[in-house]
Amino acid sequence: MKNKIIYITVVIFVLFACTGNQKQPPGNVPNPKVVETKGNRISTDSISEPTILPAWKPGKEIAENPKVVPANTNIFLAKEPKTVLAGSTGINIPGQGSFLVPQRVLAIDSPFIAGIPKVNIAKDPYIKDQNPHNFSAFGKLQGLKHGDVNCLFEDKSGNIWIGTNGGGATKYDGKYFTHFTEKEGLSDNVVRSIFEDRSGNIWFGTRDRGVSKYDGRNFTHFTTKEGLTNNFVGSILEDKNGNIWFGTQGGGVSKYDGKYFTNYTDKHGLNSNYVLSLLEDKAGNIWLGTDGGGVNKYDGKGFTYFATNEGLSDDYVLSIIEDKNGNIWFGTWQGGATKYDGTYFTHFTMEEGLGSNDVRCMAEDNAGNIWFGAYLGGLSKYDGKYFTHYTEKEGLGNNNIFSIIEDKAGNIWLGTNIIGITRFDGQYFTHITEKEGLNKNTVVSIFEDKAGNIWLGSSGGGLSKYDGQHFTHFSQQEGLSNNSVYSILEDQSGNIWIGTFNSGAFKYKDGHFTQFTTKEGLGSNSVLVISEDRAGNLWFGSEGAGISKFDGKTFTYFTTKEGLSNNVVFSILEDKTGNMWFGTRGGGVSKYDGQYFTNFTEKEGLLNNYVISLLEDNDGNIWMCTRKGVSRYDGRRFTHFTEEEGLPNSYILSILQDKSGSLWFGTRFGLSKLTQDKLTDLLEKINSNSIKESDVFFKNYTYDDGFLGTGCNGNAIYEASDGKIWIGANDRLTIFHPPTEESPADSILPNIQLTSIELYNENIAWANIIGNPDTTLTMGNAVKVTNVEFDGTTKWYGLPENLSLAYNNNYLTFNFIGITMKQPKNVKYKYKLEGIDENWSAVNTRTKAPYGNIPHGTYTFMVKAMNSEGYWSKPFEYTFTIRPPWWKTLWAYSIYGLLILITVWIVHHFQKQRIVKTERNKAQIRELEQAREIEKAYKELESTHENLKSTQSQLIHSEKMASLGELTAGIAHEIQNPLNFVNNFSEVNAELITELIEEIRIGDKEEAIAIANDIAGNEIKINHHGKRADGIVKGMLQHSHTSNNEKELTNINSLADEYLRLAYHGLRAKDKSFNADFKTELDEFLPKINVIPQDFGRVLLNLINNAFFACTERNRSTISEKSTESNKEYKPTVTKSTLNEKNSVIIKVSDNGYGIPTEVLDKI
Repeated sequence: MKNKIIYITVVIFVLFACTGNQKQPPGNVPNPKVVETKGNRISTDSISEPTILPAWKPGKEIAENPKVVPANTNIFLAKEPKTVLAGSTGINIPGQGSFLVPQRVLAIDSPFIAGIPKVNIAKDPYIKDQNPHNFSAFGKLQGLKHGDVNCLFEDKSGNIWIGTNGGGATKYDGKYFTHFTEKEGLSDNVVRSIFEDRSGNIWFGTRDRGVSKYDGRNFTHFTTKEGLTNNFVGSILEDKNGNIWFGTQGGGVSKYDGKYFTNYTDKHGLNSNYVLSLLEDKAGNIWLGTDGGGVNKYDGKGFTYFATNEGLSDDYVLSIIEDKNGNIWFGTWQGGATKYDGTYFTHFTMEEGLGSNDVRCMAEDNAGNIWFGAYLGGLSKYDGKYFTHYTEKEGLGNNNIFSIIEDKAGNIWLGTNIIGITRFDGQYFTHITEKEGLNKNTVVSIFEDKAGNIWLGSSGGGLSKYDGQHFTHFSQQEGLSNNSVYSILEDQSGNIWIGTFNSGAFKYKDGHFTQFTTKEGLGSNSVLVISEDRAGNLWFGSEGAGISKFDGKTFTYFTTKEGLSNNVVFSILEDKTGNMWFGTRGGGVSKYDGQYFTNFTEKEGLLNNYVISLLEDNDGNIWMCTRKGVSRYDGRRFTHFTEEEGLPNSYILSILQDKSGSLWFGTRFGLSKLTQDKLTDLLEKINSNSIKESDVFFKNYTYDDGFLGTGCNGNAIYEASDGKIWIGANDRLTIFHPPTEESPADSILPNIQLTSIELYNENIAWANIIGNPDTTLTMGNAVKVTNVEFDGTTKWYGLPENLSLAYNNNYLTFNFIGITMKQPKNVKYKYKLEGIDENWSAVNTRTKAPYGNIPHGTYTFMVKAMNSEGYWSKPFEYTFTIRPPWWKTLWAYSIYGLLILITVWIVHHFQKQRIVKTERNKAQIRELEQAREIEKAYKELESTHENLKSTQSQLIHSEKMASLGELTAGIAHEIQNPLNFVNNFSEVNAELITELIEEIRIGDKEEAIAIANDIAGNEIKINHHGKRADGIVKGMLQHSHTSNNEKELTNINSLADEYLRLAYHGLRAKDKSFNADFKTELDEFLPKINVIPQDFGRVLLNLINNAFFACTERNRSTISEKSTESNKEYKPTVTKSTLNEKNSVIIKVSDNGYGIPTEVLDKI
């Protein structure tokens, strides 16, 4: 009894481990992803030889009257429909016969700004307990305004638009409901039709107030006042020419070309003014379904109608579609659905298998199936051969279907009565429970026999065989002695073997059960797994007794004594080379090659010693499923996969490789698929350690994706011959239907949109402050935001265009959404703010990004969305500006620059004055020294002059030398100034050259060029002052040389100025008390004249010397006399002037001395 209690505890833990809510605690040392291993080969010295016993002849019992239960199937073979040759009718042409020409009415277009719509987060959809076909509903509790839905439409961005019967229109983007009512600008809260035109405008047809056009920013209403024929608009269509058609109830149809309405009624050829449905076919014909008048076809010229007399099943046509083959389908009020191929009408009613004759809506899916929504009749699907019915019994929330659409992701959406909208996910998952005929919801073993029957073993419900139409149940009453069936196998002979809890194994053949227990030689009565090898031997894995091998005659036992790693065996596998593998509880995996056991445990690199399921893939790798992930063994090393690599949970209970090579993993929290391409990519990135956070390898299915069983049972996954995958889930049997070629691609990208921009975590109605830059926004936290600038708002989401915020009011939150209807909860995002973020953010599911205290500048916010398959959208970009404070504006920087320039100029001017003053002081010192030398030279010259007075020639020569001496003093001064400049600039250049070499060494090219330019400028100045000194020397030489009596063109102004200065400096050098000034008044237009420069210069020198002498004499006499006001103001001055007058040049030398005495003047 004690052993039984232990066994029950262990088995229940294994089979129902997926119901736990606690994750397994990580080990002390994390397992590496790739581990080299060889396994632990058990030495024969430490083990016993396996025990071999002959099998006792088992008992045989007849399976008495197994219970046969019809499966609650909703699939019915369609009966042969009735086909009628379409009758011919005349054509009603407007303007001919009694029919009038329709009038064009100028449309009055008065758009106005829409109000800010209310946005609600969509709550999790409602799912019924009995829901075998994965229906989920969104009603008022989930965020809808109204439960009665009249119409549905998917726009180009992937949003689902919902027209309600009193709650206005709602947009659903996968996460939010956005509501538009009369308050926001909709003309009527009862919306009967929705359509999107080629320009992206959304049109809403209402019950009593015409039609509303919404362009994302403005609403425009059209009623009978604006030219519409009637205010009840039940259907809308845009034709190939861009005309919008409105079907009305009572006013016929209106065609709107953007400027004019053209209205067609029974006066213009229609046979009914109540138009319920519209369609344009591939040929461009407009089909109009009417209320009592059948259907009208308008070919652009006239109307041709079809009614019951012409073969239509009913004259009340509620819906029209055209299928991929060009057939036109009509949904009618009481006549079911009619298909028109251009020649014949084919009728489908309840008699042929349709769910109801009241067909309110229709749609064709990507696979070509036709869906019919009925009033009181639920939903029907027709695949060309079978009808499949979906009603409240199959999980539908309500049997009244008013609209059907298929979205881009392949979901079927239904507009229903009372419960809102319903989404159908049964394209992939369907479910079977006891309500559908299953004997027990807990399925723990699955197998398909050669005849195509599916055998199901349950925990407590016995054995079931499913043939597609019926369940045949075997339990204790039918001869199976235990109702817990954990393993099923069909051997090579066609026998069905069943492993049970505590009752051994059963062989089922031809209606008889044969039981094998410990009495017959089985190692244990608790059989957890059965496998057959290529030789036909059966291997039984047990609870506590290891392995029993049965060859038909004898049992051979393998336990820990014989080398098995653990005596509790959950799974058995024979690989391609004939090795037997055993997954155990607590002992890891044992490989048996016929002679030796090689064990793989955590010591050898296995993730965990609790191995529930085993698989050999197409490439010969062994996959071992554990409580901490799955390990892949390639014969040399383990590669581990856990939640870190993308599995929904690391507790792996079952594994399968399907016909396409994809691997399926049943986990404690969902189902996971790994394709061959993804596996190759994953292995490469594991080996290179280059897995990114944004990488997606596993396709996961959880409750939100239609896998309603939540978790999987151990070793309960099987692929049938038709490709369907059967999964024993926690509380139901689930069937996965593989996608067809027509199914939407997994690479459909989310449509990423920026939905709003918040300030200080508050949503802002940006449209309300357009044109009001002085508006002050007071936030909930009392922060006041002012000086908000933007040009306008975008359509649809009302984002501010070219937003500009002040530097101290810029706490922003960007809200965004990746619009997709395929696993919208699994959409992930990453974002960055260019100018702030160097890298993209971490990948997560958050749909908002906050940024605060942003420095001034221009920024671009970028966000991308990734779907559940790992495909990224292109980034959405939004650019905005943060304005700087006034002290960092361009004007402020201009003022700063001006102040800096002024400061630099003042400093430069001061430095220049200081340098000039310094240079002048130096020059004066040098001049004094030179004057002393010149004075000494003069004394020597005077002595020589006195000695040579004896002769006339000596006298002349003496005068020239005296003159030369006087010139020498002046020349010395004149030469000294340019030489000083030459020396100074040469020193400066030497320093600059040193700096230039340093800048070239460090590579500062711009600074080196600037220094080189300074050197070049200094060289020009050196050259200039050098030439000036050269000219002075040449003039002195000319003065000292004997004249050659040759005239040459001479600049009189330059010559006069030169001798004036020579005379002045010569006198100052000769007489320190000499104090006089001079000035020039030279005619700048004086031409050059032919003179002998030496002779002419001596004449000028004499005149100037005499003038200075006269001034000096007066000055001395003035000083010796008593001071008077006139004497105080006297300043000796010599003036030299030139004048070009007619054909002569006048040179004047004047002074303000006493003048020539009269007695001397008479002698001149």
